[in-house]
Amino acid sequence: MTTNKKIIISHSGADNYQKALELSNKINIPMQQIETDDSICLLVTSSGLQIIAPAISKKPFELNLTKLISEFQKQQEIKKHPLSMAIGLKKKKCLIYDMTAGFIKDSCLLAYLGHKVVAIEKNPVIYEIAKSAQEKIKDTSPKLDLSIVNADSINFINKHQKPDIILIDPMFPKDKKTALVKKPMQILQAITTGENQSENNLMKAALLNATCKVIVKRPKNGPYINDKKPELQITNNQSTRFDIYLTSS
Repeated sequence: MTTNKKIIISHSGADNYQKALELSNKINIPMQQIETDDSICLLVTSSGLQIIAPAISKKPFELNLTKLISEFQKQQEIKKHPLSMAIGLKKKKCLIYDMTAGFIKDSCLLAYLGHKVVAIEKNPVIYEIAKSAQEKIKDTSPKLDLSIVNADSINFINKHQKPDIILIDPMFPKDKKTALVKKPMQILQAITTGENQSENNLMKAALLNATCKVIVKRPKNGPYINDKKPELQITNNQSTRFDIYLTSS
């Protein structure tokens, strides 16, 4: 794993020492005391993983999927969400692969809508954060048909069942003219700095494997991946759009 920031693992209290040690060995990241410099710390607590990134925020960050699901439940018109519309309102339960899962917000939305979702995340640190958050919602209602795998997306989809739909959400290019992105995205960017996952290769693999459609999340004025114009587009807001490529015969 390549990153410009030092990533460490620590723990809160002696009761969490063994869990922290197991995680350290699993993802080959050193366990040591929290530093106050430009490092990022995965803090193992009794309630799950917290991220401490002093350069980004003074407060610890914890991925809260329970809160996210609660927000979905409060939205009366969740099916009018642009991603819901990109999937298709008349679609029955679909098998969907999220090739760039990150903190699995989109994966959770798709699973909440009733689809079977496989969230694929290559970075082991991001995967552990997402997996820890998922453990907390396993017994919540509604139960989500959502699984998270730590794998290279292209290798995974080439070796497993072809899905109905594939979602790709590449990291948006940094734009000095725009406001600073929210803390979760800053953390994602910090942890994955230096990783190169080719958008073009992701797109080629997705088009070959999705039996219905490929959905790509892009900056509103960003270029098409591989310069390939989509059959359909749905605008999320002033900064985002969903490009839809039909693959069914």
